[in-house]
Amino acid sequence: MTPNVTITAKGVPGLEDSPRVLQVPHGSTLAWLLDRLAERAGEKGSPNERRTLRNVIVTLNGRYVPVAELDARILQDGDRVEIMPLLVGG
Repeated sequence: MTPNVTITAKGVPGLEDSPRVLQVPHGSTLAWLLDRLAERAGEKGSPNERRTLRNVIVTLNGRYVPVAELDARILQDGDRVEIMPLLVGG
């Protein structure tokens, strides 16, 4: 069975149509998912850069996932991913 993951993006340009359920290949990571979502949103990166939504906060099943762990988090059927913009400034 292909894993189904629920994606909710709050305030992320190009990903306004959420929540939505996506089927992802077995073994997909959060980093892979963000790469695919960045492509769908039209985000451009240089050829030497990963085209990933990196200026966001990501939670998996309600728990924050640090950027350094995105490649290690494998998505499972029923996972809930929430993506929010990282707000900076003063």
